[in-house]
Amino acid sequence: MKRYPKLTWLALITLACSAAANADIQGRIVGYGTYTVTDKYKTFKTPGSISGLGRGYLEPPTFTAVTDRIRAKKNGVRFGIVFELTNLPKTQHATVGIVLVVKYPPVHKPDGTT
Repeated sequence: MKRYPKLTWLALITLACSAAANADIQGRIVGYGTYTVTDKYKTFKTPGSISGLGRGYLEPPTFTAVTDRIRAKKNGVRFGIVFELTNLPKTQHATVGIVLVVKYPPVHKPDGTT
């Protein structure tokens, strides 16, 4: 009964891949707050940005305060979120949609407009 062994294996592999693709992608936040970065980074081109350049840091950030409130400063404050994703598709170039919701109070201009 070895009529279609290649077809049988192909069907089994296809089913296994589709089952893996439908696995629930999960994520969890592993850190957040204000942070500092290292001086060790690589520069790369980002054609869609204003400067045309981006930085890829070679070491993770160091969180200075775990907080969800950010005080404005003249020189700026770095705030970030570090998250971990599991059950990602094993196919190359797979895309995953991430939704980030940011809430902030209204900003009032000196002329009274919001």
